[in-house]
Amino acid sequence: MISYSVFKHNPTKFIIEYEEPISADYRVFIDNEEVPVYTCRISKMPFNRIWPGYQRPIEQTEVVSFINLVSDEPVQLEVEMKIPHERVCLRPLSCGIVPVEKEGRISVTLPKNGQFVLEGDNHHGCLFIFNAPPIKAPTEDEVTHYFGPGVHIPGKIVLQDNESVYVDKDALVFGTVFADNAKNIRIFGNGLLDGSAEERFSKHCYEGIASGNIRLYDCENVEIEGVLCRNSVNWCISFFHCFNVKINDVKVFGQWRYNTDGIDAVNSQNVEILNSFVHSFDDTIVIKGIDLYAHTDVENILTENCVLWCGWGNCCELGIETDCKSYKNIVFRGCSILRGSGTCMDVRSGGSARISDVLFENMHIEYNVYDSPQVFQADDAMEYEVWNETAPPNLFAIGNPKYWTEDTKKAWGIKGTGDTDEEFAGSGWIHDVTFRGIHIYYDERIEKINGDIHLPAWTKNCRENARLYNIQMEDVTVNGKPLEHIPGTWKLEDVENFTLSPKADAYAELAKNTVNARNQLKASDIVSFENPSGKGKRILFTGNSMTLHGVKREIGWNHNWGMAASEKEKDYVHVLMKMVQETDEDASFCICQVSDWEVHYKNGEETHMRFEAARDFDADIIIMRFVENCPKADFDSVTFKRELGRLMEYLNPSGKAKTIITTGFWRHPGDRAIREYATENNLPLVELGDLGDDDAMKAIGLFVHSGVAAHPGDLGMKKMAERIFKKID
Repeated sequence: MISYSVFKHNPTKFIIEYEEPISADYRVFIDNEEVPVYTCRISKMPFNRIWPGYQRPIEQTEVVSFINLVSDEPVQLEVEMKIPHERVCLRPLSCGIVPVEKEGRISVTLPKNGQFVLEGDNHHGCLFIFNAPPIKAPTEDEVTHYFGPGVHIPGKIVLQDNESVYVDKDALVFGTVFADNAKNIRIFGNGLLDGSAEERFSKHCYEGIASGNIRLYDCENVEIEGVLCRNSVNWCISFFHCFNVKINDVKVFGQWRYNTDGIDAVNSQNVEILNSFVHSFDDTIVIKGIDLYAHTDVENILTENCVLWCGWGNCCELGIETDCKSYKNIVFRGCSILRGSGTCMDVRSGGSARISDVLFENMHIEYNVYDSPQVFQADDAMEYEVWNETAPPNLFAIGNPKYWTEDTKKAWGIKGTGDTDEEFAGSGWIHDVTFRGIHIYYDERIEKINGDIHLPAWTKNCRENARLYNIQMEDVTVNGKPLEHIPGTWKLEDVENFTLSPKADAYAELAKNTVNARNQLKASDIVSFENPSGKGKRILFTGNSMTLHGVKREIGWNHNWGMAASEKEKDYVHVLMKMVQETDEDASFCICQVSDWEVHYKNGEETHMRFEAARDFDADIIIMRFVENCPKADFDSVTFKRELGRLMEYLNPSGKAKTIITTGFWRHPGDRAIREYATENNLPLVELGDLGDDDAMKAIGLFVHSGVAAHPGDLGMKKMAERIFKKID
């Protein structure tokens, strides 16, 4: 089932007819049926100020586009982008979906539900693609506030105990949702809540004078599911002193007005923010504490599998208001940060709290060359003038600057705010913060700083009696490569026991390969050919069992192709062959199985004669995809690089062939030597290690033998082929 939102006004109750604007920048089709593409306004630049008493100028914003799909099956989109562009990409990059543009249409396949952003040459004029699972529609008598298809203008919707709001996927609701001291409330549906009609006249955002899209105080057992939230007047979704809150598959977007934080959890406990998209102008996911509720600690908050985009400020933020005794058990896991703006992962105790037991895990963070600097607007006349500068966000920031000073109180119009700093021992302490599995997608066009990547981060203890300690970073990668040293752009001050270490047991996946590297093929099958007399490109594959493994019934492998594809046409060699043949249908291919060289790499030259037929093939392109069978113990990188060079010279005696080299599918000590060799010899390099970290890329469950099952399955093979093909093309 695939459907989509259609917002149509039936003017039976109103004299004024309303028509939701259609995008002028995109057309989208599913099975040749056109899908309505709507618009929203977002911030055009990271240019902010304290609320001046009126809203941001329209000149600081831009209009972008969105579609709202509801499906329970894969979706194939055909998109016409009318904005001039030279490239397209789909974010988050971690989703691995590559749009294909041909003859004026961009094909995008969405294998599952999620939230995505289609971009041209930069993030301006983008298309938000929301693809949600269906939510069963209730009958009108099953909910308190039922908004069916059409345009509705209810204003402020106030919920009491055991009440609910349902927003149909075809409903556009101009209104806000508010609750105070309510239990068992639910806000759900696949439709749109729009806060356009609400105005603001208060500087700060703590009181419910303006509600934003959703504002809750002192509530318990709250569920918010599926809804889209657009054009809030201040904090978009916020809840104060609430317990047992679950937010799932919510889309916060189209936010441009001052102080439009995405989701603010204030002095709350037992909170889950799951599978959601949050594009805020101001801070994105924020965990706060204020003086009114300082008696309630902040704990047990999970943000998981969310796509985040910060327009100004900080993306995943603890603070800066932290008025309570302690923060603990705070987890951000599996989130993709498209833009971090100021700081991607921010831990700052600006109030009285001691912060501990914080985990950022399996985070995917994108750095883009067109991310321009944050600028604070001093007055109305000031303009944003740094469009052409790049300002990568802080990867992390950890510190404890006091937030409520006389200056900040005056700026925000706060009188006698709860400076609870003196009430609790340990105020401002931050400790036991772990960053594990932080995967950075770094735009290589960003200018380096003293030869190192521009990846800022900092720690700073600003209080005499506080401490920062036990900050652990494990398995940080930049474009698939382990970050093995602290960059020069990290300013680590006043911190005790800060460590950066590779992935715990970095080669654990390699150990799961229990397939014997010896005797994988008959001697007569070590070199084989497909279309050897073809007149097109001549491509030589050199590899191990993933390239070709003969039948071995004792381990349950009854095939003669790359392990562990389900059929010959789905191993990476044959997927890649097909991709090449789309433009060169008479290409020739040679497969050379070199697992014996891997086992004996220290004396690799002794194996060369077995590959004589591959040398005589006289390849135009050589793909070197092996390392996993080189013994891990006492791996000798110097010898490996020497013998690898000799093997390449043997297979490419004329030196004419373009050589493409890959790291291991399972991370291996030899990966570093491969990277060094590629750099030293100016060879195209393909990183594969992240695929081997992902069980979804393997054949797990399809084979009894665990070693076979640890090999790449059809999806892993496909991803390998796609990455290698990019270097061929």
